Amino acid sequence: MNEEELKELTEKFPSVLKQALKEGVVDIHSFEPRVNLDGIPLFRGVRRIPGEGISTLFKSDFYSQAELFYHIQKYKLAESESKECDIPADLKTQIELLRNTPRYKNFANVPENYSCSFFKEYDKLDTFIGKADKGKFVVRGFVTKEQGFLSEQNGGPEHVHAFLFESANIKDSFEVTNGNP
Repeated sequence: MNEEELKELTEKFPSVLKQALKEGVVDIHSFEPRVNLDGIPLFRGVRRIPGEGISTLFKSDFYSQAELFYHIQKYKLAESESKECDIPADLKTQIELLRNTPRYKNFANVPENYSCSFFKEYDKLDTFIGKADKGKFVVRGFVTKEQGFLSEQNGGPEHVHAFLFESANIKDSFEVTNGNP
């Protein structure tokens, strides 16, 4: 990939990843090898507040850990300054759920944290399957090359990282499985 192609690709990513690439926090070559899984269903666990159910998927359901961490920092700053923070309700829910997990406290600038994780097999999400009462759901859908690219780097044989473009409206490509892979 020449410098012009690299610059063009970088501009397609969400601002958090774009900035990390420009500042050298992560290197786009660490996303190699890329894989094409057009037409192959992928699965992702999504969370809601227990008891609320799930009727709609949101763009924030497909944010990377880095994007959520960015919004957490923005939210915390607004809280500390006693300011209103213009964060959509769905994103606010994601932030609250993430803030209460141990992984949030151990965030590091590694390429995988800038991706949206998916599994190639439904049963690999066993911590989400059958846990709707705990606010855990499995969604099934597709990621195309027009929405971003997939990498199996550091993912294992059943897991892929999706580096999604800012313009990707991926939520429309997924649906809640309700226990049906």
